[in-house]
Amino acid sequence: MFERIIDLFSGSPLVIGRLPLVLSGVYIFGLLICMDRLNEQPMKLLFYVGLFSLLLLTLTFLRFSSTIAFIDVGQGDSIFLQSPFRKETILIDTGGKLHFEREKWAQGIVRPPAERNIVPYLKGQGISVIDKLILTHDDTDHVGELSTLSQHFTIKKIYIGWGAGRNEPLRRHLTEAQKNGTKIIEVKHGDRIKGYYDLYVLTPFEKGEGRNEDSVGLWLDYNNQRFLFLGDLNQAMEEQLLSIYPNLKADVVKLGHHGSRTSSNTDFLSRIEAKHGIISCGVNNRYGHPHSEVLEALEENQIRTWRTDQQGMITYRWHPVFHPHGLVEIMID
Repeated sequence: MFERIIDLFSGSPLVIGRLPLVLSGVYIFGLLICMDRLNEQPMKLLFYVGLFSLLLLTLTFLRFSSTIAFIDVGQGDSIFLQSPFRKETILIDTGGKLHFEREKWAQGIVRPPAERNIVPYLKGQGISVIDKLILTHDDTDHVGELSTLSQHFTIKKIYIGWGAGRNEPLRRHLTEAQKNGTKIIEVKHGDRIKGYYDLYVLTPFEKGEGRNEDSVGLWLDYNNQRFLFLGDLNQAMEEQLLSIYPNLKADVVKLGHHGSRTSSNTDFLSRIEAKHGIISCGVNNRYGHPHSEVLEALEENQIRTWRTDQQGMITYRWHPVFHPHGLVEIMID
């Protein structure tokens, strides 16, 4: 109710996010009492309703926690980083679904996949602006929902790998985003995406074409926890990474290529000394991801495995009071 009232004055939709259940219950209970006594002191009651609505609105923005969430987008990738008080929002990849030829009778109207996962999740967090969108490479399961997200959110900057973004339809979507005021930035090995979350760009090493081996590889040290995001990098690129960064370590690694045997070499996993391995893949996907060889390599290196096809969304959360050292939340236990 108060969200709609504010919309009338602001001229644009206000996204406040999902309210805590207790606060929602208290607010509804208070409204019912006010409506019941509206004839007694209408102006006074309306004042209290407005005051309480404003207080509730303020509380939704006072988010002290920070999160790194591996969103369950099926057979694809999407990772969301949010700082306290929404100072910075970063999305790594958009997910997306490969469309295969179907009979005419079976085609129908297809709803964009992002409207079933990323969009409701971000709006539930009160997000209306994505500060940085990083597209690791040009594959549909990583960039396919760019157009959908552009319709729901303001995207300030899009980062792509050196030489990427020249394949259709991604090139067209990037051009449209640029016309709408989004800044497009190419990144490569040695670059740094500065902000609340300081992201170090490890790959690509040379100009590519947006293929798996050209993926933007990222390293982040946050709250004494090191994260390695590998896009769809293959084993050859993992070896190259270690040759250039022999002391590369990560507590949490987002495994390359959805747990495919083409990535996640046993030696690589051993060298980076990861404690957690994240596999983003779809339930009963046609590729058989994750492959048994990768699961065996993870077990051999005593790396705890989290899978979006089994646990749903996987969230690393920090709060300065309740969990300063962080905790892992999973959607499905």
